[in-house]
Amino acid sequence: MDQATRTQIELAVSQLKMGHQLQALGQHDVARDAFMKVVSTFQKLATSEPSNVIWQHQLASSYDNVGNTLLTTGRYQEALASYESGLAIREKISGIGINGEALQGLSDSYHNVGNALLGAGQVADALTAYQKAVRAIETLISLEPLNLDFQQSAASSYERIGGLLFRIGKREEALSMFEKLVDTTKRVAHADPNSPDRQHNLGASYGRLGEALASVGRHQEALSALKSSLEICAKVSEANPRDNRWKHTLAAAYSRFGSALQRAEQGGEALKYFEKSLSIFESFARTDPNNIKVQSDMAMCLGQLAEHLVMLLRKSEAIDAYKKSCSSTKDWPPPKFTINNDG
Repeated sequence: MDQATRTQIELAVSQLKMGHQLQALGQHDVARDAFMKVVSTFQKLATSEPSNVIWQHQLASSYDNVGNTLLTTGRYQEALASYESGLAIREKISGIGINGEALQGLSDSYHNVGNALLGAGQVADALTAYQKAVRAIETLISLEPLNLDFQQSAASSYERIGGLLFRIGKREEALSMFEKLVDTTKRVAHADPNSPDRQHNLGASYGRLGEALASVGRHQEALSALKSSLEICAKVSEANPRDNRWKHTLAAAYSRFGSALQRAEQGGEALKYFEKSLSIFESFARTDPNNIKVQSDMAMCLGQLAEHLVMLLRKSEAIDAYKKSCSSTKDWPPPKFTINNDG
């Protein structure tokens, strides 16, 4: 590498770092200007040495950085154009030879294109892009089956695809995708049993499957999945008592299980779980009374409890819960519900 090329690369690296710093500060337009300078540098290098795969990789990544700033500011069509420029380069690279780096880049590009399409409201096209992303990741897993990060990346894609399929009414296909999500996160969690994040991902996957099953009326299967989610969340929280993230996750799992019991017409049992969820949020509120997010979470939980008490015809308790919900925060409106005073 000659000195002129070395100087260009050093300048591009400096501009890249500046762009990321500006982006972190919310200065997206200025960050994009910095990233465009990086694009210009690697365009020149890639043109001067078209067989140099490193320059091609760097150019594709530079287009991604530009696209990210556009996506963040809601300029979806411009973001799509930038992402598609990166994708075209990566498709060309992958045609030269299949390897881990090329497949990872290809999956990332399809994922980025999907995000821009989804932001632009092109749901069917976004779904197609996400499906291409997951196929690239699945090929990557076949090459490196022990790489847990690749498997977790596939799991994230399964969840995203399942959500979109559910959104467009393809519920059976969505459920199949959520089942793949659970199977994948289960393998990852079993391979890394000491990671609370891996265990949490498994619990969340069961929760996603359970909610989908409940929404199509398969209540007993939903309860089974949500119970698994709850048990995993409880274990993670118990093993990490000082980390409030897992307590928050446990509270959400109690709430989801309560909602599923409610839909399955097991109102008395549901109440127990809504109360357990509330107990956790109340403990947060006591220790951090000025935290608006905590107060908002507690208000939502109280509102949910009030709704359920109405269904159980325990109206005076429902009114008390609703009053607490209203008084728990002034900056966040609690859920609305209606009490019929007749009968």
